[in-house]
Amino acid sequence: MKVEEVVKTYFDGGDHMTSLTIELTNACNLKCCHCYLGNREKSFDVRQVDYQSIKNIISQARKMNIFSITFTGGEPFTYPFFYELVEYANKLGLAVTVKTNGTFITEDNIEFIKKYVHVMVLSRYAFSSDIYYKVTGMHLYHKYINALDLLRQYGVRYQERGIV
Repeated sequence: MKVEEVVKTYFDGGDHMTSLTIELTNACNLKCCHCYLGNREKSFDVRQVDYQSIKNIISQARKMNIFSITFTGGEPFTYPFFYELVEYANKLGLAVTVKTNGTFITEDNIEFIKKYVHVMVLSRYAFSSDIYYKVTGMHLYHKYINALDLLRQYGVRYQERGIV
């Protein structure tokens, strides 16, 4: 399909959705001071949508000509069926975006990411480990930097988004 056809098919008329964002879980491995999920030092009730419901939503979205899906959280990599859902959405022809803090991107999953994810969107909290710790409450800056290195090395499309 040519770009003009895609634009005409999906954007003319404005009477339908073109993309969908699903918050898989509110679980996260960080304790960010700015996060809407609240203070993780207190007891925390993890909430997540069940796997079959999300698969049904993805199937319905595709039937509605939605062509892109974003998985977010919390931290989407903490969702028990994250990889299955990414692969499922990709196989239905959806362009998959994942919004993540980046700390779960490793040598073990980078090939999967390259194969099934169209764009990774990483939250950039700092440019030094000291500030990263102050913002996130965790000493994981090295994992974030490692994730960037892996994404570059494997040619995965990514964006960094920061906070002010």
